[in-house]
Amino acid sequence: MKFNYKIILILKHPISFLVFGLDSFINKRILKFKRKMLQMKYAIPNSVGFHRNTYIYGNGVIQIGENTYFGKNTFVVSNPKESKIVIGQNCRISHGCHFRTEDNDPSTLHLEKPVKLSNDILIGDNCWIGANVFVRGGVQIGNNTTIGANSVVTKSFPENSIIAGVPARLIKKLDERN
Repeated sequence: MKFNYKIILILKHPISFLVFGLDSFINKRILKFKRKMLQMKYAIPNSVGFHRNTYIYGNGVIQIGENTYFGKNTFVVSNPKESKIVIGQNCRISHGCHFRTEDNDPSTLHLEKPVKLSNDILIGDNCWIGANVFVRGGVQIGNNTTIGANSVVTKSFPENSIIAGVPARLIKKLDERN
């Protein structure tokens, strides 16, 4: 005899089922509020999906294309005001990724206040970015590109590529018909 999971949960722990339902309700409200707040400041369409623990912030410009999804604990940070992050349509960005336009100039690290460098990040359409990928400012990723998990992307790559590694390198160039 098969039982529905929810029925078993109610029979064993009615309070936990109530907490589960309440948590789900609260999460939906938080995401709705977060979406409205982000749309007031950045160009984010309604079709963009993100986890409650996705962080999108900064003083710069952030543009995200239709049907793009961000996983849990992903950071999209555009600082200072002149910097820009553009992510194309139909992209899938896994959990733990970082996109940061600002970085310290390594030659000034000995100073009391190191010089900050800032460069734009441009991600094309239909890209898949694996878990825990770091994308540095100044990088342009072409359309239809896949970035392997745990990669550090420090330079630009053309469209129809598979890249991975620390630092990321070209693994395979795909035919346009694939």
